[in-house]
Amino acid sequence: MTIAAALTFRWETPPATTVGRPVGARDRKPDPYVDIAAQLREHPGRWAAVAEFRPEGSPQNLVRAIRAGHTRSWAPAGAFEATRRNRGDKTVVYARYLQPQT
Repeated sequence: MTIAAALTFRWETPPATTVGRPVGARDRKPDPYVDIAAQLREHPGRWAAVAEFRPEGSPQNLVRAIRAGHTRSWAPAGAFEATRRNRGDKTVVYARYLQPQT
C-alpha cells in the first residue's frame, strides 16, 4: 500500500485562518433564552410570557423546544411547561419552571 502523504503525529494548535470561523469559535448561536429561563427557575410554578409571535411566526416550535429541553436554557426535558395563547393579532408563548421533585 502506498501512502500519498507522510503521516505525522504531534500536539499542535492549528494556526489562525483567514477564511471561515476562527479556531476556537463556538459553533452554536448564543441562546437568547438564558436569562429568561434563569428567572423562571428562581420562581418555580409561576407562569411568564416569554415570547410573542406575529401570524407568520411559529410559536409551536418554541413550545416544543421548551418542553423537550432542546437548548441548554430549557434543559433537562420536562423541567419547564409551555403553552401558547392567541392574543389579538399575535400569539404569546408562556412558560414556567416546574418544581423539582425531591
